[in-house]
Amino acid sequence: MEERSLELEPRQEGTREKAAPVIVRFCLNEIEEHSDENLRYIREQFSMADELLRVEKRKSREISGELRLCFWKVRLIFICMN
Repeated sequence: MEERSLELEPRQEGTREKAAPVIVRFCLNEIEEHSDENLRYIREQFSMADELLRVEKRKSREISGELRLCFWKVRLIFICMN
């Protein structure tokens, strides 16, 4: 069987052509509109998060009230059984 060479060849550098960066220009009005739109989206997300928090708090109070009611029912049943 023929023996293979496992030596590494030196890396050739600078063989690719450098790509020229694409420069995109926007007018100030476009930048301002985009910025305002982003801020509006962020505010909407905050209001949505606040609404979800309010709903969770309300659900938590409802669950807590239901648990309290269950506790009193169980206690009443226990007292009646004795």
